[in-house]
Amino acid sequence: MSHSHRPIPKHCHHKASGRGVVRLNGKDCYTGPWGTPEAEVTYERLLAEWLTNGRSLVAPAADSPAGEIAPSLTTAPTVNDVILAF
Repeated sequence: MSHSHRPIPKHCHHKASGRGVVRLNGKDCYTGPWGTPEAEVTYERLLAEWLTNGRSLVAPAADSPAGEIAPSLTTAPTVNDVILAF
C-alpha cells in the first residue's frame, strides 16, 4: 500500500491525564494540555517530523541513552518548528 493512502494519525484526548496524544508507530506521544494551541502546534510538529522521517519516529540522538527519544520529540517547539509545520 502506498504511503499516500495510509491515514494520518489523529490527535486525541487522553482523558486520564487531560493531555493531547497521538500514536506514532505504536508509541503514544503527548502533545500538551488538551485543547490548547500548544498541544495543536506540538501535534503538527510531531506529524511533520514523522512524515519527513518516512512515517517513522526520529531516531535517538547519538548522545542519548538507548531507547530514549531524540530531544526534538520531547521539547517545546521552536518558532522554526511551527513555521516548518505549515
